[in-house]
Amino acid sequence: MSALEFISHIISSLAWPLTILLILLVLRKQLGELLLNLQRLKVKDVEMNFGSEASKVIARAQAVLPLPRVEAHGTVTSTVESRRERLAQITPRANILEAWLEIEAAALKAITRHNPDLKPPRLASPMKIAMALQRLGLLNGAQLELFHNLRNLRNSAAHAMNFNVGMEAVEEYVEAAGRLTQFLKAS
Repeated sequence: MSALEFISHIISSLAWPLTILLILLVLRKQLGELLLNLQRLKVKDVEMNFGSEASKVIARAQAVLPLPRVEAHGTVTSTVESRRERLAQITPRANILEAWLEIEAAALKAITRHNPDLKPPRLASPMKIAMALQRLGLLNGAQLELFHNLRNLRNSAAHAMNFNVGMEAVEEYVEAAGRLTQFLKAS
């Protein structure tokens, strides 16, 4: 192989990757805005999905949690309702994060009720909380899957820059989270 053939081979091998890189650099602002409005993104084994996943989560919650449907003005105290209403006006992200915090608080109380030796500092992460809930038999497999789905959606809300999702998806998430919270409080 001559030097010219070698250079020609290198240039042809790098043409597409360099073209894609150039396009990404030129269109980075527009691509960034597009990514912010995506409700689903999959790169290799990592998948982020919010809108449609929230609908699936509420369907799972209704199937695996033996509670009556939690209505907006039903079993939740008026203090929590008014706080949620204020949060919903501020940002959907805050509503999701607050609903997740309620799940964590109810889970920690349920765990300490059933095993006082497990204190919150030893249950610092949601994964440790999930393992304790499973070990104590407080959640069955389907309910544990719901816990993990809600956690994953909460992570999407917490870590996505300029998180933007429809209020219907947020309401579905909050309803599913409310059902799980009430279930944990009753266990």
